Formats: sequence, structure tokens, C-alpha cells
Amino acid sequence: MSVESMMSVYGAEGYGFYYIILESLCVAEGNTINIEGKGILPAIAKRMQTDVETAKTFISDCSEEFGLLTITDGYIESQYIKESLDAANKRKETAKKGADARWSKKTTEENVKVEDNGFEEFWELYDKKVGRAKAYSLWLKLSKTKREDCIGYIPKYKKSQPDIQYRKHPETFLRNESWNDEIYKSGTQTTQDIKNASAEDVTKAFM
Repeated sequence: MSVESMMSVYGAEGYGFYYIILESLCVAEGNTINIEGKGILPAIAKRMQTDVETAKTFISDCSEEFGLLTITDGYIESQYIKESLDAANKRKETAKKGADARWSKKTTEENVKVEDNGFEEFWELYDKKVGRAKAYSLWLKLSKTKREDCIGYIPKYKKSQPDIQYRKHPETFLRNESWNDEIYKSGTQTTQDIKNASAEDVTKAFM
């Protein structure tokens, strides 16, 4: 009822005065104003579009008669402003915590997905670390069966192609689904096989 009591004396103009003071407190450092400071009261009166004496009387009445303001050692403050800003800060902090929690959850879920889809296993097993982003994009498009086939094939592929520089890039390997390729072992013909070969066999080998 404090605002209504003030308006019963000052009318709608008083409500305007009060709003201007609250607005000034909102932007003031520490949300307090030293009305005894040089030039402060005239500046407030100018904002209120009234004379200094009226402004001074109004501020005094808001403190002593209506309980809308508090004056301590020449400094005015508003409990309403303090409570409103505290509530706003709490809402802001709560919203920030909520956003941080959602972001943390999203990041955790994304990390879990990366681990669960088997890409890290593929990446470490294949061991030719180039073009990770493109390889990951292709990996996501593979079915579970194809991923399993791929993982099972890699050790045999690496054994047949131990020199990493001649091994296909991960992106190429995945794009072409190279785990479906037959592995041809080099050097399978032993020295003994050559020794036992007939002259005809040797001749045919070079024809």
C-alpha cells in the first residue's frame, strides 16, 4: 500500500517521480545515490522535471512517511530495487547453471556416442592418422555389420601391407569399403618351389 499512499498525496506525478528515482538507483554504483553530493539533488530534480525543494521533500516523504526509500548518511536506496536485482541475479545464475548443465550433458552424450560407435577403435587399429574428420563422417554412415567387418579385416590388411606409407588413407579405405577386397599375399612362392620347378614351368613364367 506504500505506493498507493504516496499517490494519494502526490498523484500520478508522484508515481512518475518515484519511477525516475528507482531508475536512477538501478544504474547508480552500488544502487545507492548520495543526495548530499555536490550537484546530485539538482540533477535528480532535473530528471524529475521539478524544482530542487520539491524533489528533496518528495524523497524525504518516500523515506519517512511511505517507507518506499531508505536514507542513511545522505545515501538513498530502495529495498524494492535491491530485492528485484537480487531476484534477477538469482534467475540469471539459475539459467546459467541450467545452460551449463545442458551443455555438459550434450558434450558427454556426444563423447559417449563417439566411443560407442567404434570409430576410436578403428582409428587406433588402422593406425594411419590422416583425414580424421572425413573418415569419421564416412564411418557414421556404415551399418553395424560393415563396421564389424571392417574392424575384423584391418589386422589382415596391415599384415599384407606393413609399410604404413603404402597403406590406403582411412577415408579411401572406408569410402571404397576395402574390407571386401581379397588380400593377395606377396612372396608366397618359396625358394623350394622355384628349385622344384621344371624348365617348362620357368619358361612359362616369363612368357
